[in-house]
Amino acid sequence: MPLAVVPLISSLNATMSKLNPSADIFGTEFGAALNIYVKPIINITGGTFVSWADPTMSIISATRVLNPNSQILATQLGKIIELSFRSIYTRNQLRIDVPMGMLPGMFSSFFSTPNPSNQILGPQIGAAIDSFARSIIITSMDVTSGYTPVSGPIL
Repeated sequence: MPLAVVPLISSLNATMSKLNPSADIFGTEFGAALNIYVKPIINITGGTFVSWADPTMSIISATRVLNPNSQILATQLGKIIELSFRSIYTRNQLRIDVPMGMLPGMFSSFFSTPNPSNQILGPQIGAAIDSFARSIIITSMDVTSGYTPVSGPIL
């Protein structure tokens, strides 16, 4: 199953629309949305998702800061998500190349808008995560052609 951005955006929009959610609720829902998005991925040779470092607890920790500076929170969320994506492992995978630094910059621009609307932030964050994920390259072994390494995007 390919990456599905619509459910990710829908879930993030619902999470971002809540009025002052606790760090636990926000982090758990944000993490669940990411898990739903990531787990169906496959690599270029058909290798299915095996594991990743679930970012839920890190997101909860980052959002527990009282009255956080939105730029700091944006940077932290971006780094947490990038590190989690860097940990993705699919069947027959040899390596993963993740463009580090992409999400913190994108998130910072979204959060720098004065009084950003939650209905706008959810879709922006979801689209940024999807764009980021589609730029990741996984190298895996093609077992059908003598274990030849093949590189390609997440599917």
